[in-house]
Amino acid sequence: MNLSFEEWESLHEGQFFDKIKNFLSRSVGGAIGKLDDLLSSYRRSENDYIKDWDEGSIEKDKLEIELAQSKSDPAEIKKLERMMKRNRDVHSTAQKARADRSEAIDKKARSITKGNERLSEYWEVEVSRVNAEISERLHKKAKAFNDESEASRLYDVYKKSLFTSKEKEEQFKSKFGSSFMDSGAIQTGREIDLEVGEGTDGSQELYLNLPIKDFANKVKTLSPKERKALTSRLVKERNERYVAMDIEQDALIKQLDSKKIKGKELEDEKNKIKEAKQKYLEEIRDLRGKITIARRND
Repeated sequence: MNLSFEEWESLHEGQFFDKIKNFLSRSVGGAIGKLDDLLSSYRRSENDYIKDWDEGSIEKDKLEIELAQSKSDPAEIKKLERMMKRNRDVHSTAQKARADRSEAIDKKARSITKGNERLSEYWEVEVSRVNAEISERLHKKAKAFNDESEASRLYDVYKKSLFTSKEKEEQFKSKFGSSFMDSGAIQTGREIDLEVGEGTDGSQELYLNLPIKDFANKVKTLSPKERKALTSRLVKERNERYVAMDIEQDALIKQLDSKKIKGKELEDEKNKIKEAKQKYLEEIRDLRGKITIARRND
C-alpha cells in the first residue's frame, strides 16, 4: 500500500547520501562531479521519454476512440488503422532511442568508476533512484488513459524499480555506512538521533506520534536546525499518506467494479471505501497541523 518513491526520499535517507556525495567529492576529486553531470543527462533523457510517451499515449487514446466511433467507413477505418500503426512505430523508436541513450550514459559512467567499488555502487544507487522516480511518474500518467493493461504493466515496473532502489540503498549503507561515520561525514548525538528516529526521546518517530498539544509543547525545545529537519520529515510523511491513499482508493474502486453487486451490499462496500479514505485524511490533517506548528516556531 505504501508504495511511494517519496517514502525513500525521506529526510535521513537524503541527508545520508548527501554526506556520501560530500565525502566522495573530497576523496575522488572531479569524478563525482562527472558522475553528477551524467546523472543530470540521464534524468533529462528520461524526462524527454516521458514527454514523448505522454504525447504518444494521448494520440493513441484519441485514435482508439475515433476508431470505435467510426461508421463502418472502410476508407476511414483503414486511415485510422494506418495512423495507429504509425503511432506504435513511433513508440518503438522512442523506446529504442531511450535504451541507446541509457546505455551510452552508463558506459561513460563505468569508465569513470572503474576500479573504485564505492564510486561504482554510488552510481548504481543514484541511477536506481532516478528509475524509481521516473517509473512512478509514468504509472501515474498511465492511469489517466483507457489502457488498463498498460497501467498495470507500468505499476509492476514501478514496484520493481522501487524495490531495486530500496535494496541498493540498503546494500550501500550496510557495506559502506560505518566508514562514512568513522570519517566524520555523519553527525553524532541528539541531532542524528532526531534524523534517524531510533525511538529515543529525541527521535522523529516520537514527535510524529505525539498528540497535537504535546507536540506543540515539545517542539519548542528543539533547536532551529532540528525543527527544520522535523518539518521536512513531516512534509514527507504527509505526501506519503496522499500517495498511499490514492493507490488504495484506486485498488478498492477497481475491486468494487469487478464485483457487480447492487443495493445494500453495494452501499456497504462504498462506505468501506469512504472509511478507508477518512482514515488517511485524519492522519493528513494531524500532520498538516504539526507542520504549521513546527514552521511557526522557526
